[in-house]
Amino acid sequence: MTASGSAEPLATLPAAILRPLPKDYQFAVWRWILLPAVTYMIRRNGGTWASGTIHLFAQELRFTFSGRNGGTVSVPIDQHLTICLRKAMASERLILERDGTTYTFMVVRPTAFVETLGGIADKEGAGFVEGRA
Repeated sequence: MTASGSAEPLATLPAAILRPLPKDYQFAVWRWILLPAVTYMIRRNGGTWASGTIHLFAQELRFTFSGRNGGTVSVPIDQHLTICLRKAMASERLILERDGTTYTFMVVRPTAFVETLGGIADKEGAGFVEGRA
């Protein structure tokens, strides 16, 4: 049994989470010279992407990192949560905002997952804003 009150997630979705750079982060000159395209994309996105899986439970959304380092990020689903789904070039962005913290996920074909999340969010009083960031 998990902290969310259910043993099995209601839905899962492969995703990547944006790990933001610190606000005062400065790219080293050598990075611009040796890896200009990578550096530009990190700067444009405001961070780096880490792959994993989103698990949706009755009262929380939990992102589990894939790979050796593991770890999780949990976002409670309650009236303080704002949910946004925005189209991107080859994927979609699922953006969750809660108490001044933004969680950005890169997802593909999230329709069924977002419908389930929207149903839970409605019960908990969360706001769902489609297509806005």
